[in-house]
Amino acid sequence: MKGISVYLIDDESREMLVDYSKPMFDTFVGHHVTVKFKASDSDPLPERGIYNVVGYAYEKERKMNGGGIEAWVIEINGSTTREDGEIYHLTWSHSSGYSAKDSKRLVKSGWEKLDKPIRINMRPDFIPFN
Repeated sequence: MKGISVYLIDDESREMLVDYSKPMFDTFVGHHVTVKFKASDSDPLPERGIYNVVGYAYEKERKMNGGGIEAWVIEINGSTTREDGEIYHLTWSHSSGYSAKDSKRLVKSGWEKLDKPIRINMRPDFIPFN
């Protein structure tokens, strides 16, 4: 079965990030960090590691509806870069007209480094494609 190899953020870490910065847009995501897209359920899960939020990116539409998207940049075992060259990120929230996959483009276009990393807890998992 094909799907996504991920790290799932735990509830306590998600709530800590909400306290740090409430979601800006209507659709709150804050669910997982992709490690490998088009993974197989027979592939080994990602290794456990040390996870830090190290950056933030957002985009507001230039329209009156106030829509947009935001994401956290995640450092895993000292790196923000996945094996495929993409940036580890956690989609935080978005408005209609966006989807979680748009955060990949968002962080690739640039992000702001946090003054101090925020340690979070995550666990390796596999999410099958529907």
